[in-house]
Amino acid sequence: MKTRAAVIPAFALPVAVVVLVGCGGGRQSPSSSDPASPYQSSTSLIVAPSSASVYQGGTVQFQAQVLGQSNQVVTWSLQDNFGTIDTTGLYTAPKDRYGGPEIVTATSQADPHAKGTAAVTVLSIEVKVFPDTSPLADAELYQ
Repeated sequence: MKTRAAVIPAFALPVAVVVLVGCGGGRQSPSSSDPASPYQSSTSLIVAPSSASVYQGGTVQFQAQVLGQSNQVVTWSLQDNFGTIDTTGLYTAPKDRYGGPEIVTATSQADPHAKGTAAVTVLSIEVKVFPDTSPLADAELYQ
């Protein structure tokens, strides 16, 4: 029985290697929208201001910028529902409570994995009367 050796032209060898390397073993690359994906999303989100303080009943306007997407629409939410936030990012502090910080989150509607946060602290409204003693009370003592 006669054996024959296969002859591969020199120019075909690099093409064969490129095809095998580029193949990737038949695995599909995970999508960036897959939560278990090791790949990071190319979308990021910036919230401004990053922190704010507001008096009870006051408001703060937050803004979001979605980087890597033409769709700039975001959904606003609060971590503890300490106050309210509307669809435009306007935060309204509670009138009867103070404290915090409350975490404000903007989530990209184009890529729900892209989120940005800010912190807001609600300050107490204090009313102080000066002087500390009433002049009328002192005058009544001398009558």
